[in-house]
Amino acid sequence: MIVTRVVNAVGRAFNVRLVREGDRYGLNDCLVHDKDDPMVEFWDAIYEHDPRFTPGLGQFTARYYLSTLTERRSSHALALCGHEPVWTVTGGNVMDAITAIATALREETA
Repeated sequence: MIVTRVVNAVGRAFNVRLVREGDRYGLNDCLVHDKDDPMVEFWDAIYEHDPRFTPGLGQFTARYYLSTLTERRSSHALALCGHEPVWTVTGGNVMDAITAIATALREETA
């Protein structure tokens, strides 16, 4: 489920996807998430309508456990892929993603 879209410092948009326990993920959704700790995926939204990539999501860039992002305790930028400078999100983008994920998880349990 896409929970938010963040736009980095150079104007690149990323779809932020929540992967909960039991959700499918990975190439062609061939994996099932089997841990309590949700995962947060970042997708380059510029490609969300490009048939070469995942429709509605875009090009996959990175995946982190939510606990990894929340334990980071840093407002610094996060390089989603070291060799691709436009795939860097700001500390504010990460905080926005965490907030959106927390809201989505709260709404599920309400």
